[in-house]
Amino acid sequence: MKFEIRKSKNDQVYFNVVAANGEPVATSETYKSYDSCLHAVRLIIADASKAEIKDLRYVSHFS
Repeated sequence: MKFEIRKSKNDQVYFNVVAANGEPVATSETYKSYDSCLHAVRLIIADASKAEIKDLRYVSHFS
């Protein structure tokens, strides 16, 4: 898995999370600066091992 930082059409930057097979599996929001984008990537890498999966498919949004 890798992160690819790219430039958008409006000259902002974003990243894709790319699987080992080369397919993108996630795309970030856009950032106004490269440094902000890189900071987000570094935060994800640092916290990934502590991530959990929450299945909210059956949670009512009105409760």
